[in-house]
Amino acid sequence: LFTESLGEGYNKLVTSRKKELGHFKEEELPQRFAELKGEYFPVPQTRVAPVEGAIQGMGCCSGSVSGKFIVVDEHTDLSQDFSGYIVIAKFFEPGWINIYTQASGIIAERGNLLSHASIIARELNLPAIVGAKGIIEGIKNSQSINMNGTTGIVYLKDE
Repeated sequence: LFTESLGEGYNKLVTSRKKELGHFKEEELPQRFAELKGEYFPVPQTRVAPVEGAIQGMGCCSGSVSGKFIVVDEHTDLSQDFSGYIVIAKFFEPGWINIYTQASGIIAERGNLLSHASIIARELNLPAIVGAKGIIEGIKNSQSINMNGTTGIVYLKDE
């Protein structure tokens, strides 16, 4: 009764929209995008197999950073200067906001896209990787690292 009162134009519109929707259902769209200088790029869902000497995590804020690192744990003096360092921790506490504002990037052994570390990193546009299991045991103090917040890969470099 309702469609009859709207006339034939309505039925044609519904048919047209269903056909349009069918086209989009067939298209596989990326679930995540990375932003770089105001442009958005799809992030592949499949993880890239890292090369030897690299650790795979989950990229949660795009950007590539190289340099020295500091491992933070419960014994770390949080009043020290973290400027220019990539900060690595098992997980990031909510009270460590001072670290985020100084670091050039962050890497957490635990976490996911909705963890505290991920959300704050995205708010501050700070390159970040979470879920990089084993990174603390896998790095040496003499190494520098290159992290890619889009792919989630951490490359370890000997100095």
